[in-house]
Amino acid sequence: MVDIFVSWGLPDAVVVKPMVERLRDAGFDVWSYTDSMLAGVNIPADVQRTIEHVSLALVLLSAASSARPWIATEVAWCVARQERDPAFRILPVRMGAVPEAQLPHLLANRRYFDLPGGSIDHANMIRLADNLQGLLGYQAPLVVPARILAMTQQQFDDLLPDPGPGGNPIGPAAQRVEELCRAVGMEPFPGLRAVLRQRYKECCEDFAPFTDDPTIEDRLLDVAHRIQREVNQQRRVAQLQPIWLRWCGDELFDATTAAGRELRERWQAGPSLLIVDSVSALHQGIREQFQNVPPSLYPKQAALLWVPPYTRHTVRLRQVTDNFVQILPNLHTRFQNWEQMAADSHMAFDIATSVSLRRWLYRAFADVTGGPLPLPSNVSAFRGLLQSDARFTGSPSQFFSSPKPTQ
Repeated sequence: MVDIFVSWGLPDAVVVKPMVERLRDAGFDVWSYTDSMLAGVNIPADVQRTIEHVSLALVLLSAASSARPWIATEVAWCVARQERDPAFRILPVRMGAVPEAQLPHLLANRRYFDLPGGSIDHANMIRLADNLQGLLGYQAPLVVPARILAMTQQQFDDLLPDPGPGGNPIGPAAQRVEELCRAVGMEPFPGLRAVLRQRYKECCEDFAPFTDDPTIEDRLLDVAHRIQREVNQQRRVAQLQPIWLRWCGDELFDATTAAGRELRERWQAGPSLLIVDSVSALHQGIREQFQNVPPSLYPKQAALLWVPPYTRHTVRLRQVTDNFVQILPNLHTRFQNWEQMAADSHMAFDIATSVSLRRWLYRAFADVTGGPLPLPSNVSAFRGLLQSDARFTGSPSQFFSSPKPTQ
């Protein structure tokens, strides 16, 4: 069953679409007509059908969209559904200043969820998710503060100034960058600078280390959100709290403000995620940020991801592995499942160092649980006895764990 139907107007698309994606990342099953409706369907009939099968309607209203006839029609369908089914919930959201006269009269007695300014930031997304979890009867999300330590493109240019056509960057920083990157198979300067520069954008959240991989063109933040969504779907099935990644700005490094102190305390007192770009660590500003990250009181919950230079060399390595295992059909199927995280958690195709080998073996051995299972030949023999002798009753597990049945 779909959790949430979203009613919204086209003028609010720039706010609504990212909001819907973040709700999906948090584990909600969200229906939005722009990406949930099949081509060729009857739009009013499909919307009505969806409203009849969801648990909650999220009605998003702004000054630009609240008076639209289509919004009023969807609100009427939602209210009619709730009159027939009181368990159905409606959460109206006022985005920015909306005159009372423009709000749907059918929602006149409802308490609105307000988004000041008409936009949504991390704090308001967490508030909205908490509200939706409560209305749906789900557990509140587990907020995990996260931060990406990566250069902006301007910082990259400061670290490795453009030497001009055909020239090589000079200085200690350039030497260390080239040493690091050539160790993983990257080309030297001058081509190296152009390859690296495309990873960095206007802000650290836009860091895109996988630009050389044709299968992953997104920012690292987008990759993290997709994995968060997949994990939350599994956590929902297991009745665990969904995870909400709360991406931190520079306030994480400032203990002089109330917002900074609150964020630093949350970082220290629970799970956290820190992603560090190895090349950016050569920039003085990024090193200072790293030093100012508050130490966790629970180190086992403090996740640290160190991102090495990601190159065509490593992309080719993955392709070579895929091509090679095709000669062993069973292994190729397991490799594809392993890539998609569908099965075979105790398989590894990415062991590149002795350190990663030791850690993988440790995890694999530590996860082994339970005693030996009955041998298949013994189970088959017992089933044969059951079919040939009516005096034997029970299951194979009972047979192998109990004394021999009496005559």
